Amino acid sequence: MPVNSDTACFHCGLPVADSRIERDDHSFCCQGCAGAYELISGSGMLDYYEFRTEYAPRPEDSTSEEIWELIERTALESAAVSDTAALPRSLPPGKASSEVGDSESKSRRVASADFLIEGIHCSSCIWLNETMLRSISGVKAASGNLATNRIKLSWEPSVVPLKELARRIERLGYRLLPLRHSEASESQKSYARNLLKKMVVAGFFAGNIMLVSVSLYAGYFGTMDRFTRNFFHFVSFAFATPVLLYSASVFFRTAFASLRH
Repeated sequence: MPVNSDTACFHCGLPVADSRIERDDHSFCCQGCAGAYELISGSGMLDYYEFRTEYAPRPEDSTSEEIWELIERTALESAAVSDTAALPRSLPPGKASSEVGDSESKSRRVASADFLIEGIHCSSCIWLNETMLRSISGVKAASGNLATNRIKLSWEPSVVPLKELARRIERLGYRLLPLRHSEASESQKSYARNLLKKMVVAGFFAGNIMLVSVSLYAGYFGTMDRFTRNFFHFVSFAFATPVLLYSASVFFRTAFASLRH
């Protein structure tokens, strides 16, 4: 198929064919990208295209019904289920309290679980997925984490099935994947180990910087020559560099992502 290399798909950035699809003066490479744009536009979230730092993933072929059922079953196995229903103050005539309670509980059953989202590149991706999910009836909360590409969802299974939420995310070009409790624990342990390494590095070099600083403080009241004083300043700078670049990287990454958003 001939491709016009001068025109990129507005959604995913891939070259578009001569028979490109047009929507609102934008060109798209396929119906999937055009559909994702229409979904974003129809939901009032066109700001995503203004703030994104990379092109969105290209929506692939739809996942089969069997896969969605497996995803939903797997996610609900590790989901925390709560009951937010409260019994009414006065019972309807002929209704037992247990019957009313069961009916209310069933309609207000809320499940919460963590999920991975494939295709996340920047904070705009997180914002888009959060906003899209929150706009769906039955979704109580959606909170994403750019550092881990993870999102925490709370939803009412009786109002909206999980596979519908996953389908909506897939239409945007992303993939919602279940995260089992064991996998979540292992991921958290790995993240904690990484933070511990950063703290050890920061503590080691901070201690050495303090030792050098003591020598510098003493030298200001003594006979330390200029060359030695500058040398100690250079050593302090060398010790501080890995702390800044490695130990503090987690803070800079989050701050930079927020500024770009």
